[in-house]
Amino acid sequence: MTTGGNLPVTELDFFQIKESLKDYLSDQNQFKDYDFDGSAMSVLLDVLSYNTHYMGFYANMVANEMFLDSAVTRNAVVSRAKELGHTPSSTKSASVNAYITYDDDTTAPSFLPIGTLFSSINENGEPYNFTNTDVISITATGGSGGNVGATVNLYEGSLRNNSFVFDANSSSQRFRIPSTKTDTTQLKVRVQNSTTDSTGYYSPWDLATNYTGLTSGSDVYFLQEIEDGLYEIYFGDGIVGNKPEHGNVITISYLETSGPLANNIGKHDSRNSRRSFSLTSNVDVDVISYAQGGGLPESIESIKYYAPRSYQAQDRAVTAEDYKTLISNQWGDVESVFVYGGEDSIPPQYGKVFISIKPNSGNALSDFEKESINTSILKGNNIVSILPEIIDPEYLYLLVDSTITFDPSKTILTPEALKTLVKNDIYDFSDSKLEKFGNNFYYSKFLTRIDSLDSSVIGNKTKVKMQRRLEPTIGSVAGYTVNFYNSIYHPHEGHMEGGSVRSSTFKYKDINDNVVDSYIVDDGRGKLLLYTTKEGAKSLIREIGSVNYDNGSLELVSFNPVQDDTSSVIKFDVEPRDLDVKSSRNILIIVDEQDNDSVAVSVERVGDSGNIGTTNTELANQ
Repeated sequence: MTTGGNLPVTELDFFQIKESLKDYLSDQNQFKDYDFDGSAMSVLLDVLSYNTHYMGFYANMVANEMFLDSAVTRNAVVSRAKELGHTPSSTKSASVNAYITYDDDTTAPSFLPIGTLFSSINENGEPYNFTNTDVISITATGGSGGNVGATVNLYEGSLRNNSFVFDANSSSQRFRIPSTKTDTTQLKVRVQNSTTDSTGYYSPWDLATNYTGLTSGSDVYFLQEIEDGLYEIYFGDGIVGNKPEHGNVITISYLETSGPLANNIGKHDSRNSRRSFSLTSNVDVDVISYAQGGGLPESIESIKYYAPRSYQAQDRAVTAEDYKTLISNQWGDVESVFVYGGEDSIPPQYGKVFISIKPNSGNALSDFEKESINTSILKGNNIVSILPEIIDPEYLYLLVDSTITFDPSKTILTPEALKTLVKNDIYDFSDSKLEKFGNNFYYSKFLTRIDSLDSSVIGNKTKVKMQRRLEPTIGSVAGYTVNFYNSIYHPHEGHMEGGSVRSSTFKYKDINDNVVDSYIVDDGRGKLLLYTTKEGAKSLIREIGSVNYDNGSLELVSFNPVQDDTSSVIKFDVEPRDLDVKSSRNILIIVDEQDNDSVAVSVERVGDSGNIGTTNTELANQ
């Protein structure tokens, strides 16, 4: 096909470009060897085609980087987000709340200066340094048990300082922080008069996140991410925000941290009778809230998602989405956030907003972290008349029992290796597909995933139960509600006793006031019965509450278990009425990897399976 002297410009593929050039040359008589692959003209066409192909690809990539949705490099994404007023969050340091107690008040100092190093070791024996970012005052009753000491907030990492002399004659001077591991939430910027005059050093300037209310006398600085994941500060122009004077010394103090690597240090100190933190030989450091909150810098995907939402929120918390955006942007250790108004709670609590946060490390935030979020993020951004309250997520645990049918001739895996593969994938499924607010469990997709794990898997028979865990107040008679938020399997009135609800074993006093092993089951008619076992036969202690099969809730009445390791957490197992398990409000569905009983996997060779499992239903005794 000839082009009539017109060269098509819509093709970007090398071979199509070359063919277009050949078609173009077919209309002229000066060069006849353009269509001969061994000619010099063909080599020139190759060069032209390659050059056009490269330039087209380059132009396409450059165009992509100009838009937030299509940009792929971090520098481009950050630059686009900057136009929307979004500053990506930095690495976050893990923080711990602890008592420090001195053995002898005569050796105790009156204070600990900023930057005092506390040593710590995690459970793998890896060392991390923690430090204080404020002066710690030692008092006569501030330590553990009212002894001499203090309650301290410590942050993982080391304090660093960078100083600059402000040059008013330079328009290109930049104040960069030279570490990609900087926790910008711990940043302090000081401006003193000169190298010989420290006036102003002890009055740090504040971080400004918007221009509202700023005047020429506002001692503020601004923060932005620049190239290669670094951050820099800059100042106002003397009209909106104060501008340093020529010769002023600018000191930037920042915390260089390991991020999430130090999370969970001190978590099991009380249980294992150990101390993960130390200062000196005459000081005890006892953990109140273990190390949490460490996080990585905001990812490219997160920047793309939250930049337009930050622009919509405008640094205020009014809607539920505003709260999610603020917390996700400014708190590093966040996996999922759910927010609802007090008018939607049961019973309604007007004038409140409830925020449930699933951290990346652990299952719930510590009291110290909740207070930090309230004071450093929410305070000043939410509506004055609305009181935010951070609540823990509620966990709905899944118990999986799966039998895998496989063809050994189609795999090199041993039965044990196949069981391990399936078990690990179930945990991975929980981590990637569940464990976030609003994520439901879909039974058919779960079975399909297991079937596709290995070519040898012919099929699977999988049963799923739900579990809730109750932590009762020991030594106190109380009522409890255990809600599964999903209907409980109950095919008919009088379904066999214990066929719908069964608890783990715990200690309780029987009718003779003896402490016995006991458990709770339903009677098939909506009652919960407390049993023990005597001489191999079950013995009723008393009726302990009721079950609503339709809404999936248990009501325990006058419940008072006896102090024992088995009584601290009581597990209730039920079978869901529907195969799919739904998440609602602040409910998180999870397969607990720390519970050895959460997943049971067995395998059978194809042809060895017996009858397909059936459910037998018996009537409870009338």
